[in-house]
Amino acid sequence: MKTGPWEEGETRLLLMLYARYSNKVGPMRKFRSKRVMYEHISKEILQSTGIYRTATQCESRFKTIAKRKKNQDTNNRTSGQTRCQVSYEEEFAQIRAADDSIEPEVLRGVHSVTYKSAPKPTEEASTSSSTTAPTESIDHSSSEPLDDSASEATENAGNQQRKRKNKDEAGRPNAGRMRHMEYFFERMEKLNQEREAKKDEREKRREERHLELVKLHRDHIAALKDLAAKADT
Repeated sequence: MKTGPWEEGETRLLLMLYARYSNKVGPMRKFRSKRVMYEHISKEILQSTGIYRTATQCESRFKTIAKRKKNQDTNNRTSGQTRCQVSYEEEFAQIRAADDSIEPEVLRGVHSVTYKSAPKPTEEASTSSSTTAPTESIDHSSSEPLDDSASEATENAGNQQRKRKNKDEAGRPNAGRMRHMEYFFERMEKLNQEREAKKDEREKRREERHLELVKLHRDHIAALKDLAAKADT
């Protein structure tokens, strides 16, 4: 079992497999629990890379990366903070497209609170505005909630549009990411071949050493027999 740090290619493969299987967990589905899903992911990583990671290691790595990304997103949404690069953005976009459970129900910004689903417009605002006489003075305090509702609806519409865009982009293969994965798999295959070659070399040397010891033992027995024969004569 490998216990060293995760390489970037391993992590990308883990996230790609999580996006593929996260929506197949539950009753009457492929995996009855996430534990079973992570065990399957562990087997696929071993098959693809030759590196064995336990299901617990896979789950711990995913939670660590997800928490790190959440902190990076929070930092970038906070006013006055230096923006930082978000790790594995494409992989998490693919995960969001398959399973939106990793997104919070409420996104809190600096000046607003945005819900995932836009609230339905109320009829009270339209009724009160239609019954106001033209000669009456405008009450600016009563118009503020309407402005806030309109602003919130616009922001929600923008969020929905960005979410659809991320989903579309996640569904399209990225040439750079595919080249990176191909390089990673080629490298792992080469390492496996080198490992097998070294193993064969060790086996060959061990066999040669064994034959050498057997020959020495036979020579020693033959020498003892010669000495015994000379002593008898």
